[in-house]
Amino acid sequence: MTLFGGIQVYLEDNQNGTMTLLNLEDFVLTPEIALGGVGRFFIHFTQSVLSTQENMSTSHLNAYKLNDHNFITIEGLANQGSLTHLKLYDVLGKQVVSATLDDQTNTQRVSTEGISIGIYIITLKSGNTLLTKKIIIK
Repeated sequence: MTLFGGIQVYLEDNQNGTMTLLNLEDFVLTPEIALGGVGRFFIHFTQSVLSTQENMSTSHLNAYKLNDHNFITIEGLANQGSLTHLKLYDVLGKQVVSATLDDQTNTQRVSTEGISIGIYIITLKSGNTLLTKKIIIK
């Protein structure tokens, strides 16, 4: 794979703890079980070669809401090593939900029952990791 400007493209397999430089080799996976969820694979683009574990740090924290569910799913909590604080804000900046999530369970759900349809901003803070995303509640 050749990219403009000598960009190096790495595929991180979080489950197997591997990094594959896609510029030089193919990544082949034959799953033995059904794959699902998020947080296993990450793509890294760099202008230099990754050479140490320090360079490979990835926040595996993620939040999403599926249209047919009445909750927000937060994944990657067990990777954080500290409590994660969740806050949900409406578009006017008013906080509508605040919760502290347990870091012993990787996936947790926060109910959206009673929250009006609209666009919201979710923030997840765990140690030095801060994730801010837009969430649509229908």
